[in-house]
Amino acid sequence: MRRGLVVLTRLAAALLVLMLAVMGGGTASAQDGVVRFRFFYAEDCEHCQALKNELFPELLAEHGSLLEIVHLEISDPSVFQQMVALEKAYQVSPELADIPEVFIGDRVLIGAEQIREELPGLVRQFLSEGGVALAPLVQGEQGATNDSGDPVARFFLFHSPTCPHCIEVIENYLPTVYEKYGDQVESEYLNVQESDNYITLLGLEKKLGVPEDRQGSVPVLVIGDKVLLGGAQIPAELEGYIDEYLAQGGVDYPSLDDLPEVVLPTPVPAVQILAFIDTGHADFPALNNLMLSLAQEYDTGLQVYPVDLTVEENAAA
Repeated sequence: MRRGLVVLTRLAAALLVLMLAVMGGGTASAQDGVVRFRFFYAEDCEHCQALKNELFPELLAEHGSLLEIVHLEISDPSVFQQMVALEKAYQVSPELADIPEVFIGDRVLIGAEQIREELPGLVRQFLSEGGVALAPLVQGEQGATNDSGDPVARFFLFHSPTCPHCIEVIENYLPTVYEKYGDQVESEYLNVQESDNYITLLGLEKKLGVPEDRQGSVPVLVIGDKVLLGGAQIPAELEGYIDEYLAQGGVDYPSLDDLPEVVLPTPVPAVQILAFIDTGHADFPALNNLMLSLAQEYDTGLQVYPVDLTVEENAAA
């Protein structure tokens, strides 16, 4: 679980009140005098369950129909996205964010201890002020949606079919991501054995500030302005960024416009062959076809240097 404790500064709280007022709700009194708040929790969180079973029944017994609690279980990706969006709106740093978490009026309470200490008093305060509505959910400035109109996170995966870590990510990890997020995730795989894709990779890495000594290796996943390098970082961080971008309204594929110019070094072939040939020999066509097929298969990894023995100066050498 994410742990932490946050107390909004007066300045941050004032800014939040202003922001919520502009968005059309926030700390304004509820017309029916009811206090409403959101409670984010996880089924396997003992502190969350203790609040649900102990504190909340006491508050409901005390205030009855004047108190409404919206329970939100974060194993649902859409619920988790709501929580992340509210944490951004309430200026909760990722290091301090945690569950259980309560959003009530212009306040956020994080962790069971703070909720137990402060929530009863806040409920009474907001009741005395005429109630409080749920804070509106926030959509990010950037966004991308799928055909159903839901936020979608799109990313590029640069890979090579001969790279074991790439194969592991593609065959074993990413299918779990697609199963978890459904049509809210879209991707495009780019094979760096195709020179255009390799140049695109280097350009994106250069544009997004990847150190030069770490550029060019695969697998590489680019989502928004984030670059995840290697078979360890991708599964460790991808889903966190997907949640973040979906909470902001989605994110499209990284722009490939205005990429910095990349000059590729001339590769040194991994295998070089010096072939002595006799173009007049009966077996020459078969040998020539073999060399051509090898060159096509291995591309720049193989270089054949033919020496024609029918040329007098070559024969003399």
